[in-house]
Amino acid sequence: MRHPNEAVNLYSKNFNCCQSILGSFGPDFDLNMEMVLKLGAGLSGGLAFHGETCGAVIGACIILGLVNGSNDPSNDLAEQTTYISVKEFLSDFKKKFGTTGCNKLFNTDVSTPEGFELAQESSNTEIKNLNENCCANSTTTTDMAKITIFLSHARKG
Repeated sequence: MRHPNEAVNLYSKNFNCCQSILGSFGPDFDLNMEMVLKLGAGLSGGLAFHGETCGAVIGACIILGLVNGSNDPSNDLAEQTTYISVKEFLSDFKKKFGTTGCNKLFNTDVSTPEGFELAQESSNTEIKNLNENCCANSTTTTDMAKITIFLSHARKG
């Protein structure tokens, strides 16, 4: 299972959660790795550390768009298939983690310097450690995205 391992590998090299997801799937679509990593550059910490939607989630939704989407705006089937797969993925992620928001995932406001620092302190038992939690999210997210992709392909016939 290359995707989760590659996501962890990229994350361990200090790429963010979104970059790690995009980078782990990029080769499947013959995407230029440099471009893929640039695409995800500002999407960590819930959109540039605003604490909103998790970058790993955003990366997975982009991948689902690549799998199911179309470059033809009149292709209603591709649009609907994409929305269905993204909704399924988001539902599964929320079932697993309770939320898609970084602030709630880490039990702190990562948009503040204090909250960000607190999230990074591994000795703080009340706050989920940012690196450990984000890496786990990336691994689980790649697995969940793969399952959603498989189901999307099965629906297409």
